[in-house]
Amino acid sequence: MQETILNKLRQEHRELDALLQEIELAKTSKLREELFTRYKEEMIPHMEGEEITLYAKLRDEVPGEYTLRIVEGNNQEHHQMKELIQKLNFLNVESKEWFETFLELKHLCSMHVEHEEGKLFAEAKEDFSPDELEQFACDFEEAKHHHMSS
Repeated sequence: MQETILNKLRQEHRELDALLQEIELAKTSKLREELFTRYKEEMIPHMEGEEITLYAKLRDEVPGEYTLRIVEGNNQEHHQMKELIQKLNFLNVESKEWFETFLELKHLCSMHVEHEEGKLFAEAKEDFSPDELEQFACDFEEAKHHHMSS
């Protein structure tokens, strides 16, 4: 049995959360900047992959207002996270504003994962077969790699 998209996303969520913890605890601005660069390089393709695969499948193939609200809510959170990442790109990593914005991003990411792994994952498990969820994992990886190479 191959890995489903839900297991893949859970694993990546844990890795990204650990990276956020490292950034918060970094002792030097140089290390914080290096870790944040790594975070962006992993997080942006992760979000794009989710949007292109799981979110799109739920939105396009599962009828109902409930599913649409869940998907749109997660898309909105992605948009907010991307805006915070952009803001951090233009701030001095040594500034108080950078750190406060980073903590806002970290909190938003935590809330997003809770929403996604709760309602959205439950909806996906209910509406798609294990085989489909395995295929979505492959589609997710392809979408991430396509984003990174473009």
